[in-house]
Amino acid sequence: MISVVVPMNRPGGIDVLCSTLREQSHQDFELILVDELRRERHSIPNVGAGGTWHIGPGSKQRWGNYCRALNRGCDYAKGDVLLFVSDYTAFRPDTLARHAQFHATRGPLDVAMGGIDYVALPELHPDFPLH
Repeated sequence: MISVVVPMNRPGGIDVLCSTLREQSHQDFELILVDELRRERHSIPNVGAGGTWHIGPGSKQRWGNYCRALNRGCDYAKGDVLLFVSDYTAFRPDTLARHAQFHATRGPLDVAMGGIDYVALPELHPDFPLH
C-alpha cells in the first residue's frame, strides 16, 4: 500500500488532488491529510482502498509546522511507501502505479526522492527510471 501524506495549512479545497486520486489505476493507497485547519474544514472526500484520514497537526514542536505535519503523517501511515505531496497536486492516472512499480522492482529503499513531475510527466524528464 502507498500512503499519500498531504500537509495542509491554508483555506481552500483539495478537489483536484482528490479527483485525480480517484482516477488512479492503482487504488491500493490511503490518503492522510494533516490539516492545520481541520476544525474549520468539514467536507473531506473519501478516496483510495485504504481510506482517507483527516487529522490535526498534533502538539507544537520546535522544528515548525511543515515538518511537524510530515512527522504526524508518518505516525499514521500504514503503507510500505510514503509519498509526500502538496495539497494542490494533480496526478496522471498512472502515477501511483508507477510509484508502486518503481518500489517493487528496487526492493527496500530508505529514500527515493524527486519532484512528482518526474513521475507524472516523464516526457519532461526522460532519464527518470519510470519512463
